[in-house]
Amino acid sequence: ADLLAAELERRTPQTCLVKHSNSHSPGAVVFIPGAGDHSLHGASLAPELGAVAPVFSLISPTQKRGEMQTMEALCAFHLQEILSTIPDGPLVLVGHSFGGLVALELGAQLQACGRMVPQIVLLDTRPKSPGGDSVFDRTAELLKVLAQLGLQLQPPADTPFEDVLAGAGALLARE
Repeated sequence: ADLLAAELERRTPQTCLVKHSNSHSPGAVVFIPGAGDHSLHGASLAPELGAVAPVFSLISPTQKRGEMQTMEALCAFHLQEILSTIPDGPLVLVGHSFGGLVALELGAQLQACGRMVPQIVLLDTRPKSPGGDSVFDRTAELLKVLAQLGLQLQPPADTPFEDVLAGAGALLARE
């Protein structure tokens, strides 16, 4: 049992960031795969983006999974690795499926630390709960983005998302 534990420890990645390209440009593109997905999708981005910025993928922190019961805790863990591995420059986050939700929270935490996150790309992100309702509140996220831009929009609680989106477009057009 001790030999098996030692071998598993040896094979377990010591970092949750996998580097796919060797560009020396500041900043990076960080791909965040969906739940149960792997970092190979991030590797496929590297040839396209590797000359512009280094490309990394996040992998699940299996050693500490039990300690991370919330999205905030998971992103705080990833935040420390990103800040130590990619110490400066802008970070573009690309989240696929559940990874998109991680990208949104991680982007907020990075910005709270003073890091520039010029873009968060969501790919196929809008998971459903077992009841069929969206667990991703598009209206709340849109209002957060507007607030980060210094713009305020306060629609009534029952306003359909499409109407809120139209209001946001009109607000942006005036700026």
